[in-house]
Amino acid sequence: MTTLRHYRIFFIWPLMVLMMSMALPMNYARAALVTTEQAIERNDIALDRAELKSLLSRDDIKNQLSAMGVDADEATARIDSLSDSEVAEIVARLNDQPAGQAVGSLAVVLLLVVIIILIWPFN
Repeated sequence: MTTLRHYRIFFIWPLMVLMMSMALPMNYARAALVTTEQAIERNDIALDRAELKSLLSRDDIKNQLSAMGVDADEATARIDSLSDSEVAEIVARLNDQPAGQAVGSLAVVLLLVVIIILIWPFN
């Protein structure tokens, strides 16, 4: 019994510190409703990241990256490290790039040629 009294200081003080620390105010987890827009936005960002990664898996883009001295695996790792806003901005820029603009210019030129051919006999 005397040995138990002698070692009680090793049990009492840590238990007191533990009990006092539990009484301190702590940050509580706050639960909130997730709106549909927030859920869709998170899903859109995941799709945008997947789209960027699929672009990097194309052979022509891999060749261009290697010509510039960039490793495709390193570029994929950098896509993973981008923030959500940066991914959204890159995808928005990619979507704003003109694709097939030469076809539209060709249609305008052909339309002008047809108009000139139709008007030429009347001069």
